Amino acid sequence: MNNKDLRTAVPDMPLSFARKMDETLERIENMEAKKRKVSPRALIICAVLLVTLIGSAIAATEYRVFDFLWHMNPLDGAENLIETNVGVYENEYVRVAIEEAAYDGQGVMLYIRATPLKPDTHPLYASLMNTENDSDWVYKFTTYEDGSGMSEFLGRADGKEFVSFGVSITVKDENGKEIWLDSWDAKEDADGSVILYADGFSDEKLGETAVLTAKVRTHLCAPDATRKTSFPEGEITHTMPKTDDARNYKLIPVSTEDAPHFDLLGGSISFTPVRGYMTIQYAYQEREDEPMGVTMKPCMPDGTEITVGSGGWTMLGEENGFDIIEGLSEIQSYETLPETIIIRVKVIGEARYLCDIECRVVEE
Repeated sequence: MNNKDLRTAVPDMPLSFARKMDETLERIENMEAKKRKVSPRALIICAVLLVTLIGSAIAATEYRVFDFLWHMNPLDGAENLIETNVGVYENEYVRVAIEEAAYDGQGVMLYIRATPLKPDTHPLYASLMNTENDSDWVYKFTTYEDGSGMSEFLGRADGKEFVSFGVSITVKDENGKEIWLDSWDAKEDADGSVILYADGFSDEKLGETAVLTAKVRTHLCAPDATRKTSFPEGEITHTMPKTDDARNYKLIPVSTEDAPHFDLLGGSISFTPVRGYMTIQYAYQEREDEPMGVTMKPCMPDGTEITVGSGGWTMLGEENGFDIIEGLSEIQSYETLPETIIIRVKVIGEARYLCDIECRVVEE
């Protein structure tokens, strides 16, 4: 059975779910590493491994959409992919504007600002905001017998009405392929504005354009957080062109250390000015001493790890007692790669490596 047969025989795990699972496991082994910005996705989006950044990168930029990429640097020229003033929704209490957007043919990043139009009397609230330690907002924390707990939002401490808002976004290319924006972050500016970052990427390359549809929902709420008035849903639509071609490479295994229950089948890397996307196919036989499986760490020939961001995996099938798996990760973008790189196979949750596999890099 070949990989094509396996793909058709076994349903793929949704990439968004796989990314969350993979990031959660990575957090277990990196609790002492520098933490990623707190992401509100059900509290399971977590830190990615931070290593030395290498390569040509933007030293400073007037744009803010790339602030979400704290763990890797876009290349010079990435600013050419940014569109500004994408669209606006406004009612009498709030103005929601998509101020910056970047589409690179596989991933999308957005910088969104919600501005209160009556900040003194009607402040803004979004569920993505981290306001539990803010004295203006009231929460009730309940601890259960098993030691777990839950925080419940109750409203304003000062008796003010407030405006709750949310933004849901879909992005599809001209062929209907979709990018799931499953990484979100939020912060409050000094003037009471709320900044939202949204980020996501597809598990395959997309078309020349991508249509963004943002739906904005707003509610005027009483101080005790009971809903009072729902405003008509607003919508922002915009077509984003892909303005730069990706550079594509195949990874061909040429040597491997002895790992009888692991086999690297092949891989690929695609670089855009924003970031890279690495896909690895491998066969793995689960062992009792590796209950969480393995993860791939790309390295330069001298062993220096290439920065890896979020990612996930898809189960393609099973063959001769081995799981056939495809992993996808965002990685630091480079102008060029050496003739070979190393794929370091690491046991998730442990400081233990199975093997280093040298791969020949072939530009497509």
